Amino acid sequence: MRKPKFRWVATAAACALLSPLGAMPGAMPAVAEEEQVDVVEQVKADLLQQLRVTAGDDTAQRELFAALLERGAVDPTTVLAESRSAAGQEFTRWAAEADRTVKEYMGLPRLEAASLQVYLTDSAEGLGRGQLPLFAVAPSNEEADETTFTAFDLDGRQIDLDTREAPREPVIFVDLDMGAIVDGAVWTISAELNANGVLSDVLEPVDPVEGTTRLDRIRVKDVQEWGAGKWYCPGSICDAEVVAFTMGGSGGVARVDVISLDSVNVPNKDYWVYRNIINWNNFSWTNVDFLVMEMDATPCSASWAKYGQVISDAIKSLASAPVYTPLISTARTALGDKKKICSWWNYWLVNLPDHIDSFNALSMYSVGTQVGAGNNATTTMTLIP
Repeated sequence: MRKPKFRWVATAAACALLSPLGAMPGAMPAVAEEEQVDVVEQVKADLLQQLRVTAGDDTAQRELFAALLERGAVDPTTVLAESRSAAGQEFTRWAAEADRTVKEYMGLPRLEAASLQVYLTDSAEGLGRGQLPLFAVAPSNEEADETTFTAFDLDGRQIDLDTREAPREPVIFVDLDMGAIVDGAVWTISAELNANGVLSDVLEPVDPVEGTTRLDRIRVKDVQEWGAGKWYCPGSICDAEVVAFTMGGSGGVARVDVISLDSVNVPNKDYWVYRNIINWNNFSWTNVDFLVMEMDATPCSASWAKYGQVISDAIKSLASAPVYTPLISTARTALGDKKKICSWWNYWLVNLPDHIDSFNALSMYSVGTQVGAGNNATTTMTLIP
């Protein structure tokens, strides 16, 4: 059995987010007060049912199946945008509304890519031979200990699937596209840090300027991604989404620069990322802290901006000191407190970021091989003089 959904009282804001979906043809009922539901999970479940209904149309089915067989994972907002069927066009409108709902709920105004994805398991051969698929929402972190989850056939009949063994039928899944979401989330977090009085930039993979420490190589023993390697996570679908924070002081003001390490996603593999991680021109401190996290989090109703607020609240006063002060322990403690991230009535909904490793008191002389304090990440760093 699937783990029961958490109980919460649907606020006016949550109802407003879901109401556009509920108003569309074929939609499931809008969230009622005291219903057990997580907004994002509800959006995924609604989109799945609309996808299943759409696949009942012969034309839309051929178009959808062909796209999945060719690409494996598709953007639900565009996969049937050129459909020759009314069902495909209706699904496209439905998927666009679902995408807007997720982005608004998570606070991702800069994310242009779709927040959701539809993908096919490795049992694609059956779909190519004309075998009808099952449809399911991908199991979530909250179901990591469950042995079964629910799928549906084209007629809507429920079927329990084993998390440990792939079924004979091909399975089409609906899930968040966490790679895309994290790319938008780093900008949201950085903007919130600035709004809360902490200087922040998103350090992008561009040619480094003078006085920059560059992360050339990183190898991680445990990427803190529970789904990687499971049958329902083919290819890179359940790879980790790694974000790093460079934290220190700048002339009496706290500074936290944010870096997406989106390519670092499986354990025990050398990644040559060549990412700028410290622009020393941004800091007056001669030492800074470098915190690496796995960010597959669903931040309840607080949006991703809450992580920026939590970090700023935790370190702002400490980083105002004129010289290096350790910041990682304080930031980690704050990020690990669900009550700081969510309001009291729904704080249990958040899936907290996972700690990968910490690099304390890095300086310009921290070059060559560097091993994190947790002995989980090994890096090679270079100073661009």
